[in-house]
Amino acid sequence: MRKNIIEIYENLQESDFIQKERIESEKVIESIVKHYAQETVMNVEDIRGELSNLAFIAEKNGFVAGFRYAVRLLKEC
Repeated sequence: MRKNIIEIYENLQESDFIQKERIESEKVIESIVKHYAQETVMNVEDIRGELSNLAFIAEKNGFVAGFRYAVRLLKEC
């Protein structure tokens, strides 16, 4: 079943469901990139915090996009 879900996910990567939810993650990534581009020193705690925040946002937005898609599928049945 996991394999089938991953296949569906890969087919939806460029859909509006995924694109809309990806924006928030991209903002956090941009913040991290700016620190490195400016060669600003970040301590391990700050890096860990930023990456944890990114992971949390990605999980949350993935759930939201998946839930929206599931509801849409149910409506079609």
